[in-house]
Amino acid sequence: MPKLPSPQTPAPALPEGSRGIPACPPGTFKSMQGTGLCLQCPPNSRSTSEASTICVCRNGYYRADGDLPDMPCTSIFCIDLFNVL
Repeated sequence: MPKLPSPQTPAPALPEGSRGIPACPPGTFKSMQGTGLCLQCPPNSRSTSEASTICVCRNGYYRADGDLPDMPCTSIFCIDLFNVL
């Protein structure tokens, strides 16, 4: 018969703030805390730490103020209309 832990045996530690829900790994995010699924970072963005609530855009890429966190980051480029053939 397996030995049961005594009442004085501490429970295994969970990461602070996790409330028993595993944190999303780097490269993923969850915009709201809770039991929802971790999502892959959208194109041209990244998260480098666990429990990210948003993926930041890579250098040279941007999100508009009204864009949702799961939308890809886009680059901004200018077209030189004076040199168009």
